[in-house]
Amino acid sequence: MVLAEANGAPLLFSLVVQAKKALQHAESLCSLARGIEHTSARSAVDVLSLEAKVKWVTEGVLDQLKLATTMSKHITQERSKLMDDVKEWDSQRTIRNNKLDSILETLGAHLVPPSLHQLSSGSSLFGSQIMDRSDSRAEEELPKKEDKSKWKSLRDFVDERGIEEAVEKMEEDRSVLEDLMATTSTHPLTLNKHITLVRSTLPPPLVLNPSVEAELSEQDSVSSDMALHLESIANHYGQLTNALRDEEAGEVLHEDDMQVFIRDSGELAAVIPELEDAVALIEIINDRLVTARQTAQDNLDKLYDVMSLLEELGDMAVMMVEDQRQVESDAISILTTLREHLVRLEELEGTYTGYQRAYNKLILEMDRRRAYRDTVDALVQSMAMQLQNLRDDEIAQRERFLAEEEHYLPPDLCPFVGDAPVVWTLHSDGEDELPDLTASIVLDAQRDVERTQITNGLR
Repeated sequence: MVLAEANGAPLLFSLVVQAKKALQHAESLCSLARGIEHTSARSAVDVLSLEAKVKWVTEGVLDQLKLATTMSKHITQERSKLMDDVKEWDSQRTIRNNKLDSILETLGAHLVPPSLHQLSSGSSLFGSQIMDRSDSRAEEELPKKEDKSKWKSLRDFVDERGIEEAVEKMEEDRSVLEDLMATTSTHPLTLNKHITLVRSTLPPPLVLNPSVEAELSEQDSVSSDMALHLESIANHYGQLTNALRDEEAGEVLHEDDMQVFIRDSGELAAVIPELEDAVALIEIINDRLVTARQTAQDNLDKLYDVMSLLEELGDMAVMMVEDQRQVESDAISILTTLREHLVRLEELEGTYTGYQRAYNKLILEMDRRRAYRDTVDALVQSMAMQLQNLRDDEIAQRERFLAEEEHYLPPDLCPFVGDAPVVWTLHSDGEDELPDLTASIVLDAQRDVERTQITNGLR
């Protein structure tokens, strides 16, 4: 059936006009989409470029932070080594102090008989001037039970002031070391805080979901669909213009063809919204890429501030390492001095240990000298008695001789025959002066000496 010309021509013309408008609108939308796609492509390139820069700078910052962390650990380790040396010295100081205190306490408990130190002017405990013999005898006549609460101890003869000065100087040097160590005590913590600050200032990684490639791929897919729709509309418009041209040339348009044109024209109402939705989707993707580009740019800008903090951190780390090196050098010097102080304490301990030993041996020496003096006294007294007895016997014999023969002898013959025998006397050139020591004092000294010998033998 052929459509009437009066009805077909206006309808066909109307469809051509409608298709032309649809084609122009579609072309406009596709052109807009292409422009947006170009913008998206530039944004995508910028995002990838900026993110590469951010990643490169961030990795460099992290490497520097690792180096700063290593420097912080180095400072901590060096301080730990020094602290171990200081703790070892403190331990040795405690040992030396305890030993010195122990010997001083022992000296404090060791009472000294007054006769050993209440001497003439210029005498001392280990001097050579002892009480004269008459004083000694007078002392022996005193009651043996004395008030020992007033006796001096061996510690009274110790140079306490010298010990105090040595200990005070040692403690002063220890305080200097403590103050020196304190100057870098907060360095690791301060350095770690700045490391944490720089790390926390780093921008987070840019996470795109979907990725730039996926975004561009989706845009390309949408654009391809739009091109198909545009091609379909263009074909539809071409068919209508050809039909209109044929009709104007006198050809008759069949009704079936007209129905196809009408149906295709009706589908344009659905295609145009799809194209508009596609453009909107392309714009959304573009907005996401633009936002990602801005985020990447912001991250890069933020890294410039991070670099300033990193430079400050680097200067701080170098300064702190130099501080620690200087502290270590000074601390080693002070520790050397402190070890010399310990040697001095050990020498004092040895001095006063020898002091006690010498005192005990002094007691034994004085007792030995008393025994020697008593032996010599007994020997001299015995010899004096023998000499006196011999002289008495000699006098008796001379007197008998004179009684029997003297009146027969001429007076001028041997005039000295009547002389008495020579008087022999024994005398010393001085007194062997000794202190008054009780048997218990001598026994205690003997026990101490034997105990010391046993202890030394076990070492």
